[in-house]
Amino acid sequence: MIYPEGVPLDPLGREGAAAASPMPPTQGAPGPPDGGGRRAVLVVDDESILRQVLVETIGDRYGCKIFEAEDGLEAVEAFQAHQDEIGLVLMDCMMPRLRGPDAFDEIRRIRPGVLGILMSGFSDEIGQEFVQRHGFAALLKKPFPFRVLADLMADLGIGAGKARCPEEPEPGSPGPGDP
Repeated sequence: MIYPEGVPLDPLGREGAAAASPMPPTQGAPGPPDGGGRRAVLVVDDESILRQVLVETIGDRYGCKIFEAEDGLEAVEAFQAHQDEIGLVLMDCMMPRLRGPDAFDEIRRIRPGVLGILMSGFSDEIGQEFVQRHGFAALLKKPFPFRVLADLMADLGIGAGKARCPEEPEPGSPGPGDP
């Protein structure tokens, strides 16, 4: 199930759900993923339908390898197992067992420079200071059209507005094994 551009991601199927703009990237937030060929995205959300839409859409649009988790504890475990591959963590805020911000704190202890985008349906209650304190690069207000996420990823240097994954070479530049 993939929503076309301009159609809000709304796991309940409500028509006309409005998407709010993401917060601009925070001052002092980590930059694009560091080297090492990290080309994967970790998608974390306890709503299975939304997680499935994000996994399929990001995978199709960017061709990225996707890891997924349904709560904060699974996210930390997945990141520990695949930290050398993951360049971006797309994290829901409120989840069972371990909230998104607390899980991302643990993930940043494993690798401080990892990029994270916090997603929340309660975004009016979350301020810039909260986002910065937990090290997220941005806040994405739910529900949102995929185009908003794609633009935000491009703003963060992921995909640069093209169908590319983090750390993928520019088209026409030599790739691994090329002279």
